[in-house]
Amino acid sequence: ALVRARALPTALARLAALPVAPDRPVYVAADDRDRDVIRRLETVGFRHDPDEETVQMAQRPAFPPAPVPLPAGLRFDDDRSRPAGRPHHLAKRNGEHVAERLRECSLYRPDLDLCVRTAADEVAAYCLCWLDPGNRVGLFEPVRTEDAYHRRGIGRALMVEGIRRLIAAGAVLIKVSRDRFSDAAKGLYEGVGFVEAFATLGYARRSVPKGRS
Repeated sequence: ALVRARALPTALARLAALPVAPDRPVYVAADDRDRDVIRRLETVGFRHDPDEETVQMAQRPAFPPAPVPLPAGLRFDDDRSRPAGRPHHLAKRNGEHVAERLRECSLYRPDLDLCVRTAADEVAAYCLCWLDPGNRVGLFEPVRTEDAYHRRGIGRALMVEGIRRLIAAGAVLIKVSRDRFSDAAKGLYEGVGFVEAFATLGYARRSVPKGRS
C-alpha cells in the first residue's frame, strides 16, 4: 500500500504529460475493481473506451480434464517436431521471424506451443501456453481457430490439451483473456472450465486536461 501511495501520483502525472493528438490518443488499461485508479485517471483527462475492454478468466483445476478427441484427419502438434524450413504456425500473422523471437523469451517452452494440423500439414488452430514455474501460473495467449475450421470442436480439444500439459508442467492456476463482447470466446473458454475473474477497462486521453499545456 505504501509503494502504491508513493508511485501512483507520479505514474498518473507522467501519463497526463504524454503528448496527444486526435489521431494519437494515449491508452491505459485499468482493473474494473480498482475504482480509486479509475477515478484518478478521469481527473487527468482519461475517458472510458468500451472498444478496449477485455475480460480476465481463470481456473484452478483439481485434476486434468479428460482429453477431447479431434475430428478425423487432424492431429495435435507442438514446436518440438517442426522440421527445418517449415514456417512456425504463428508466422502467417506474426511474421517469419516469430520462432526466433519466441525462443528469446525466458518462459517460452516449445512443448507448450501447440497447434492442430491437417493430414496435409495445414494449421487448423493454435494456442501458445505460457508457464510461470515459480508461481505455478499458466496462461493462454494467443488462441485461434482458422476460419475454415470453426464449429468443429477443434478449439475446445486444443485448449483441453493445453490445460492438460500446463497441469502436467506444474500449473495450479491457469488464465486466459478475451474481448468482452466476444460471445464465441466466452462460450469456448467457459466450456473448458474458465470463469470470469474481472474486466480490464480501456481508458483513453485524446486531449490535454484543462490547466495543462
